[in-house]
This record gives sequence, C-alpha cells and structure tokens, in this order.
Amino acid sequence: GVVRQQSLGKITLKREWETAKEAFMRIDTDGSGTISREEAKATFLHSVAEEEAERIFDQIDANGDGELSLEEFEDACKLLQELRDKKHTPLSV
Repeated sequence: GVVRQQSLGKITLKREWETAKEAFMRIDTDGSGTISREEAKATFLHSVAEEEAERIFDQIDANGDGELSLEEFEDACKLLQELRDKKHTPLSV
C-alpha cells in the first residue's frame, strides 16, 4: 500500500490504512495493554518539547491514571480525525 505520513497535532499515523488499534498495539511496546508516558514520548510525542508532551499526554489520559487505554487513544484519534476533516472542508456560505 501507499505509505504516507499524516500528521495532525502531534499524533502521527505512518500508514493511511492503519487503524487506531493497530497504532496502539505498535506503540504499546511492552504489551501491557496500555501506553505509558515513556512509550508515548518515544513514539507519537517524540518531536515535541517535554512540557508540551506532558500536557498532550495528560489531555488524552481521560481518567488520569498515567497510562493511555485503547479507548482513550481511540477517542484522541477520532477527535484528531474530526479536526482534520473540518480543516479540509470548504466553508459553506
């Protein structure tokens, strides 16, 4: 398939066909079923300043347990997709 890097905010999915669940499984390198701050910083938050990475992680971590569940990650991906779609939709007058 076509490999295309799509970036919105600071979360990047490297393949357009990759689902949030597939991305989650790739990022969850220790297989714990959650994404730790360290895993997030090593992957989709690697290109942002430490303070910004912490802020983004805390916003995605809806229950505040310090780890991202699949549901929290999927919610963040859906929100980013909606924002991306809105950004690319012409305004109707």
